[in-house]
Amino acid sequence: MNRPQTSSDDWQPCEPGTLQRLADRQRRGRRIAATKRIAVPVAAVALLFVVGLSFTRRDQPAHQPHGGLSCAEFARHIHAYAENQVDATLAGQMHQHALDCPRCQQKLDALRDAAATRFPAAAPGLPLPLGHITDGGRDLLALTESR
Repeated sequence: MNRPQTSSDDWQPCEPGTLQRLADRQRRGRRIAATKRIAVPVAAVALLFVVGLSFTRRDQPAHQPHGGLSCAEFARHIHAYAENQVDATLAGQMHQHALDCPRCQQKLDALRDAAATRFPAAAPGLPLPLGHITDGGRDLLALTESR
């Protein structure tokens, strides 16, 4: 059944700004709820990504340098290697590194090309006289390393 109508005397006017505060509170609650709806899944995905990275790094073996030499070690011996002035073990490591590492292979090729340009009489594959690569070849190698 219907309730009896109350008179308008039961209603009292709101203080100024009360409705605005109520509307602001409602808007703030909606913004927080929307932020939670977005932030929780994003945080979960980020957490899964970080955990996944930590597991994949454990499964991968440590990086081994090409031929057992790092690029820095290769660069340190490149002139002696180009002049065939290294022992057989180091020569094998240098050869394998050059096969596996295109960047170091390019440096070695540039050094050998510079030596061949300066000494065209030297047969390919034969050692050049000692000290001949060190003059212009080192300058060329320094230019190729700066690229």
